[in-house]
Amino acid sequence: MAARLPNQKITYNFNLLRMEIKNQYKTQNQFADALRIGRASLTQKLNNHVKFNADEIYRSCMLLHIDLNHVALYFFQIAYEEKPGYIPLWK
Repeated sequence: MAARLPNQKITYNFNLLRMEIKNQYKTQNQFADALRIGRASLTQKLNNHVKFNADEIYRSCMLLHIDLNHVALYFFQIAYEEKPGYIPLWK
């Protein structure tokens, strides 16, 4: 039997990605231009309002020189939030 996921929306921590963007592009605007998406779209993705798609993840890795073996470190780090009544599946 497969484990059930919590009903809550999964929120990702993009701090490492933000740091790479700042180190290599100085501003999110410059990175958004290089990624060929709008600044507002990038902001929504980094704030967990909209998901990155596979093409955007791949292009981001190429632009930021992120080894594809490290994609999970930049795009799939779960941000844990303690909420009333929330019982995590693991700790």
